[in-house]
Amino acid sequence: MAAGPLRGFVRCVWRLEAGRLSAPPQRGFRSSGPAAVQVREVERIVKERLRTHITLAAHSRSVGHCLEAAAVLAKDGVECEVINLRSIRPLDIETIETSIMKTNNFVTVEGGWPQFGVGAEICARIMEGPAFNHLDAPVVRVTGADVPMPYAKILEENCIPQVKDIIVAVKKTLNV
Repeated sequence: MAAGPLRGFVRCVWRLEAGRLSAPPQRGFRSSGPAAVQVREVERIVKERLRTHITLAAHSRSVGHCLEAAAVLAKDGVECEVINLRSIRPLDIETIETSIMKTNNFVTVEGGWPQFGVGAEICARIMEGPAFNHLDAPVVRVTGADVPMPYAKILEENCIPQVKDIIVAVKKTLNV
């Protein structure tokens, strides 16, 4: 998330009575975008790319990785719809389900561990909802490695999902 929208989002959350905000690592905040501060209504989900083959849902730093992977996959003829989950609670599952019903394939991407994460919750809601009957393949989750987060930068980057991991997951889902 760019610095401008992030500042506006934080101010909006501060003004909410029941607003909760969890901050990702600082590396996710580095941005060269405009720093305009605006207070606006919280957008629960933003569709970053509208396409037809597969839906990618991510939050925080993983959104940038999904957009990079979508650009690489577009060269191979795979069109990815990227959903930016700006709010995790409340989760706008209806928008995710609508996208799945359109694309029929789904991949979640998150930097956390595989157990008890946002991707696991989204998968559970999809399996319980109407979008399940529209899936052509099982939902694939791209998550961080199931190890304690290392301190060394190179090891840390290998523990969290990278663009290549997303590309492999999409190709696996679509049998490309």
